[in-house]
Amino acid sequence: MAQTRREFLKKTAALSAASYAGVNLPYERIGVAGAADVESWHKGSCRLCGAGCRVELGVKSGKAVALRGIKDARTNFGYVCMKGMLFYKCMDHPDRLTKPLYREKKTDAFREITWDQALDIAASKFADVVKKDGNDAVGYYGSGQALTEETYLFQKIFRGGLQTNNVEGNPRLCMASAVGGYLTSFGADEPIGGYADIEQAHCFFLIGSNLAEAHPVIFRRLMRRKLDNKDTVKFINADPRFSQTSRIADLHLQFDPGTDLGLLNAMANVIIEENLHDEKFINDYVSFKQGKGDSVDFEAYKKFVADYTPEKAARVCRGNITPEMIRTTARWFATSKGTMSLWTMGINQRKQGVWANNLIHNLHILTGQLMKPGADSLSMTGQPNACGGVREGGGLCHILPGHRLVAKEPLRNQVEDAWGIPKGRIPPKPGLHTMAMFSAVNEGKLKALWVNCTSPVQSLPNTNLYTKGMQREDVFIVCTDIFPTRTTEVANLVMPTAFHFEKTGVYGCTERRSQITVKAVDAPKGAMPEVWIVREWAKKLAQKMNDPVISQCIAPFEGLEPDYDLPKAIWDEYTQKLTRGRDSDLTGATYKVLEQMADGV
Repeated sequence: MAQTRREFLKKTAALSAASYAGVNLPYERIGVAGAADVESWHKGSCRLCGAGCRVELGVKSGKAVALRGIKDARTNFGYVCMKGMLFYKCMDHPDRLTKPLYREKKTDAFREITWDQALDIAASKFADVVKKDGNDAVGYYGSGQALTEETYLFQKIFRGGLQTNNVEGNPRLCMASAVGGYLTSFGADEPIGGYADIEQAHCFFLIGSNLAEAHPVIFRRLMRRKLDNKDTVKFINADPRFSQTSRIADLHLQFDPGTDLGLLNAMANVIIEENLHDEKFINDYVSFKQGKGDSVDFEAYKKFVADYTPEKAARVCRGNITPEMIRTTARWFATSKGTMSLWTMGINQRKQGVWANNLIHNLHILTGQLMKPGADSLSMTGQPNACGGVREGGGLCHILPGHRLVAKEPLRNQVEDAWGIPKGRIPPKPGLHTMAMFSAVNEGKLKALWVNCTSPVQSLPNTNLYTKGMQREDVFIVCTDIFPTRTTEVANLVMPTAFHFEKTGVYGCTERRSQITVKAVDAPKGAMPEVWIVREWAKKLAQKMNDPVISQCIAPFEGLEPDYDLPKAIWDEYTQKLTRGRDSDLTGATYKVLEQMADGV
């Protein structure tokens, strides 16, 4: 839609002001370029972060031309941030991959090939590696941006078909710390509460998160809660940097990087020393353990944190930290009617990340700031499907679908029964975690790697080291993606995929909410949904390996069209057979129900 220069400048100014203040303006306030030309609106989820904002894509003549928030969605209430509002523009970008590309040697130039050739090459290479070097010489590296159906089908073929648990994803580099923290503190993964606690919280404790820029729509809810209750709601921001989030904080704890464990233990010290802990909650619900799970009593824990005085922590944390700031933070945290902690990569994407998660949970456990309105210990996810697709769906080397552990035989047997494959088909040993996987690539032990919807060459730590491994000529690398990336530069085979709203599937956001996006527009000619790619590859793989079990893995999905029926069948198998009776039971979240709910289930 044409705009005058004045209209353009007004919108730019509004967006700039919103960004500076951490505000997200509703669709009606700023408009959407091209909105007047929209012929139809299609519901789905934003894919830019883990917030789970629900949006509608505006379509005209089969093309995406606009995007707006869904007013009835309880995640974002119609609001969208600038990143989300504009992501649809990459759908028609001229750099989109549209043809399979192949080269035998990584020093050669890519040449275009047909889809049949691409799938045949991928099947031949993986089959040859397994025959020559064994099942654990192959692996899959996925993403928290892949749909649940995609992650599920990939790991079904790799575990049940190729008999390897070398199934990993980029959430290992971040959310694995949150997983470890929830499991060791509460006995189960994923948050206890949800976003609805924001409007009932009386104290916000943010640490390791610039929520205003990383999760703007969620920050808007916190900001509104604070601004509407300036005198009664406290906002604490603990961060080595002064960020946009810090601007509305009552207290900004600016510690030196890497010293936050001392800060958190010092808060626990104050809570106990000033008798601010919830003794009844502790007696009724809490057990204390240390090290590898050795049981201790509350007195032992008190003795441990006694060494972390506010004075000592202030000396260690440095920055602007004073003993009185630590005491004030601990008092606000403990005495609030409801305290909500939120954090992201500053806590999770680091060494000792599990411990950092544990210490935040400890504060909530000590004070009874759990299981009541406005009280939650909430790790925000950075990707739209790190929770649903990877953590719940079995996208890491040690877990199976439905929060099952690979190492437990009865749980493996449950998955094998659901898949109709022989018991013992899934190996009992967890596979290689992300860093071990790429170390194995470096050493030439992992000979064939499939990378989907992520770019480890750009996102791994110490990228120069691991890039050299991926450049090895004896390592075959497949990439499925929408754009050329640094990782496609070291690949042998690149297959173009459909993007968001060009395919159908489910995301599971931070607060355990599953949300569907139904295909609204066609992908560029030549790009295909990953579920179709995996199914067709597995068919060829079964033939080349003469393995009927691989055929059995994809038998329920034979002949289904890939735009809706195929992902629906995959979702149904996963939810009905593998989440029933589990802590992540999704049996009621059918496609029909998900499509009816404005904000998912």
